[in-house]
Amino acid sequence: MTMTEFAKLLGYSQSTVSRVLNNCDRNRVRPEIAEKIRQEAKRLNFRPNHGAAYLKRGKSPVILCFLPSSCDTLAAELMSGISEAAAEKRFPVNFFIEKDSSAFAAFIREAENNSHAGIISYPPQKIHGEAKETLRRYLANGGKVLFLNVNSNTLTAQLPPEFSSGVQLDIDDYAGGKLAAQYLQNEGCRSFYYFQRYFNIVLRQNGFKEEIRKSGFEVKDLEESFLDVILENPDKAGIFCNSDATALYLSILLQRRGVIPGDQIKICGYDGQSFASFCTPPLPTIRQPMHEEGYLAVMKLLRMIDGENEKSEMLKPELIYQYERV
Repeated sequence: MTMTEFAKLLGYSQSTVSRVLNNCDRNRVRPEIAEKIRQEAKRLNFRPNHGAAYLKRGKSPVILCFLPSSCDTLAAELMSGISEAAAEKRFPVNFFIEKDSSAFAAFIREAENNSHAGIISYPPQKIHGEAKETLRRYLANGGKVLFLNVNSNTLTAQLPPEFSSGVQLDIDDYAGGKLAAQYLQNEGCRSFYYFQRYFNIVLRQNGFKEEIRKSGFEVKDLEESFLDVILENPDKAGIFCNSDATALYLSILLQRRGVIPGDQIKICGYDGQSFASFCTPPLPTIRQPMHEEGYLAVMKLLRMIDGENEKSEMLKPELIYQYERV
């Protein structure tokens, strides 16, 4: 059954039915009508074939997704969310994984040459040279791009002005830092530290430090050489790590000193990596909703392609400190 046939069956215009089934009905279709259309689509197992519509317009109905090279569970969850939404909307999605500096240039040329539906990518600040200029031109020519995690991949957490027509979808790192601070304070900690390795995500650090300062405490940046001093301090210490990998590293350092995290020293990681639940003891962590982000990224991009005005959005992380064992 085509969209035209389905709309005729219900007695509504094709544009009305299309807006509802593509989640573009925001205040443009009466709620009772939108609900009736969704219920009938569910009853008849009708799903619009977006791919066929794009082919009629001479466009490739493929979403291109460019992601940095990564082998952790965050990337897997993100790809899972993107794939689920793309399958639900009957849009093929091609994943391109960064291998070297020329990979993005080849990727964006593919998009330009084949009139693809749209692009999901990480921030332009992470792209250099010819590829960055090609991406700017793609946007200037009406291409649709949704940028992921500008918040955690740049110092400014904002797109450069020449890329402002793109939309960004982020996870609120500042709010995540605040959650870590609240958790450690609720656990009775009286001295607080921030520990980072290899990289720093400023908003996580700022959220943590500013929330701690509200309670009249200060946060010290932790150096490995300072661990023995902390262990001699009678105050219970709370340490926020910039990632779960950093938290695991710190846990190992402490256990080599005969200290089990959780008593004198509390640790909180960040990311919600699956290995956190299998550590001994399990690591409290701030979970990033990567699956949800991937799913929403596709939905927002498809609305952009259909001419809707999408706004940038920030998703909230959550604290995980009690794990269900399988």
